[in-house]
Amino acid sequence: MVQKRMPSSPEKAREQSRRWSAANRDKDRERNRRWRAANRARAKAWRRKWRLANPEKESKRRRRYYATHTDKIREQCRRWRTANADKIREQHRRWALANADKIRERRRAARQANPEKAREKNRRWRAAHIEEIRERRRAVYWANPEHVLRAVRAKEIREQNRLYRAAHPEKVRERRRLYYMANRAKIRKRNRLAYLANPERARVNGRRWRAAHPEKVREYARRFRAAHPESGQRWRATHRKRAREYSRRWHAARRKRRDAHRKQSREYARRRRAANRKSKPTVH
Repeated sequence: MVQKRMPSSPEKAREQSRRWSAANRDKDRERNRRWRAANRARAKAWRRKWRLANPEKESKRRRRYYATHTDKIREQCRRWRTANADKIREQHRRWALANADKIRERRRAARQANPEKAREKNRRWRAAHIEEIRERRRAVYWANPEHVLRAVRAKEIREQNRLYRAAHPEKVRERRRLYYMANRAKIRKRNRLAYLANPERARVNGRRWRAAHPEKVREYARRFRAAHPESGQRWRATHRKRAREYSRRWHAARRKRRDAHRKQSREYARRRRAANRKSKPTVH
């Protein structure tokens, strides 16, 4: 067996190891990988010790690796952030507490540089956290005793108004009618916004009102048809089946009313004839 010759100095040993690694790079990497897998704690401690001893080499090595593996590193960072969202939030919170002035200055500069983008970002954040914002505002509002007293007084006023409306319905209706005539555009806009905010509730309220006021509904429909005769033609042209069904129902109801009227007229005539016969004097 041939005895290997040992290098005569550490420098020669390092040079010999470097040449061997350059000639057997893949084999050397595999051997290092197996050793790190079998000795994780020692490998971690060794890397930390080497980084502390060689900060310039470490930063240069990292920059070089990042430049050649940018997409891979970004994907790894994205996966880690997704899997460790709590850690990310905690890191941001600690950094924000330690650098509050720096953050305020950075946000102020960003708002001044692009105010439209800042407003849009603020709007999106408020839309995503609307419940949290409302809860915080409610807590601040009800913490003020003056607001509590104001709410109690408002409740008393609402109760008084309810009792007044129940006792004077005609006055209330007249007052509402006058207000509507004076603020028609404003009320229409408010009703339109309420419908857009909750269309299902608006449809239910509309059905209830129409069921409670059929005469008003017929009068409004008659006035609308008189003012817009072409709307009925357009609707019938686009809804032929429904128009035929409505027409059939209307004629059936009209025939029913006519037959009831004729029956009532016949009954009335029969009673008149019977009464006339009774009232005639009997000739012997």
